[in-house]
Amino acid sequence: MPYLQLPIFPAGSVALSPDVAVVCDGDQVIYFYGQLPVFRHRKEDVKSFRLIASQLYLNGHVKQATFVKVFGVPAISLKRAVAIFEKEGAGGFWRPRKGRGPAVLTPEKVAQAQAALDQGLGLSQVSQKMGLNYSTLSKAIHKGTLHRPLKKSRLRHTAPMS
Repeated sequence: MPYLQLPIFPAGSVALSPDVAVVCDGDQVIYFYGQLPVFRHRKEDVKSFRLIASQLYLNGHVKQATFVKVFGVPAISLKRAVAIFEKEGAGGFWRPRKGRGPAVLTPEKVAQAQAALDQGLGLSQVSQKMGLNYSTLSKAIHKGTLHRPLKKSRLRHTAPMS
């Protein structure tokens, strides 16, 4: 005769579903499936939280709305975590984030643009010569990355007054 096992959760746990509960023990968050602890992570470990939340949601054990209510996280962050898990798997949470490519004004281009400005070319001429937007060079000048050459002023030689 099969025995019926009731979900018996530890004291102080919060039920996420009829089968899954969570307990905060010090700086640890422990997830239980029935009586069995199935996952543990530190409170500050956001990546591990996203992993377990995605797994529990995709396996149909816990609804996203429950995570939002119990943990106070935005729904969109859970949706993004689920998308990462579906697309990249568990490793997707620990891969380095893809950043932007190099900036338009790389150090080499800054040096080229500054050399052209030092030769006396105007911003429009430098932008056409280098294939850059005029506004990019203008912003670099205002930011201080580039500078316009100082205009040579004619010094008047006057005889000292005696």
